[in-house]
Amino acid sequence: MSDNSEMTTAGTLPTPTNPAAAMCAFWGPCWEGMNRQTLAWMDVLRTVGDPRAIQARWLETVGTGLESFMRSQAFQEVMKRHLKAITDAKALQDQVAQALADVFGFPRVDDISGLFERINSVERTILGNLKGIEARLGAVESRFGDRAGEGS
Repeated sequence: MSDNSEMTTAGTLPTPTNPAAAMCAFWGPCWEGMNRQTLAWMDVLRTVGDPRAIQARWLETVGTGLESFMRSQAFQEVMKRHLKAITDAKALQDQVAQALADVFGFPRVDDISGLFERINSVERTILGNLKGIEARLGAVESRFGDRAGEGS
């Protein structure tokens, strides 16, 4: 058996007898090279500056750029038109919902809340009147209760 690292006389790799060894032989140098490149980049970054400082500078630059963009007249005009379109669409939706509710006879939230307020007002009035009636009835019972006790 020949070794996997041996070259044949034609200058090609021999047929591998162990596929895992062939994969390791092929990818091993690649990963080692990438590791060396990564370490070299880390050395460069250490000499240039702290990665957190680079990130902070980058975020500051991006923030400044975004702020100037959002303060631009063009962006503000687009936002104004967009918000107006949203409010117009909501108003149209409310009109369509009201029209459909009217056509099909469905109650709307405004109708129900108005009805609730009226019923609540009537309930408070009735309860107030009932308290007054109970007070007068108590007074009548105490007056007639004393006379009924005298007559027996």
